[in-house]
Amino acid sequence: MQPIFLALAEQRNALRLPPYLRLDLRADRPGTVAGRRVTFFAEVVNALNRRNERNVPYEIRPDGRVSGVTDSLLPIVPSAGFVVEF
Repeated sequence: MQPIFLALAEQRNALRLPPYLRLDLRADRPGTVAGRRVTFFAEVVNALNRRNERNVPYEIRPDGRVSGVTDSLLPIVPSAGFVVEF
């Protein structure tokens, strides 16, 4: 559950980021095309599409509220391609 807002507290360093979890998947298929070695690949970065967070510079407002504390990292990123060796 995300808090509505963050505020300064008496105890320092009590707030923690959620655990970082990322699953990357990759499949390679080597072969030969026209006498050249070719590797076809497909991959998915952050296959679980988890919203991992990182600390960023933040602002403390005059009323004690803290804004801009975290930022989202990499979303799910699929890719495919090939590598030709000369």
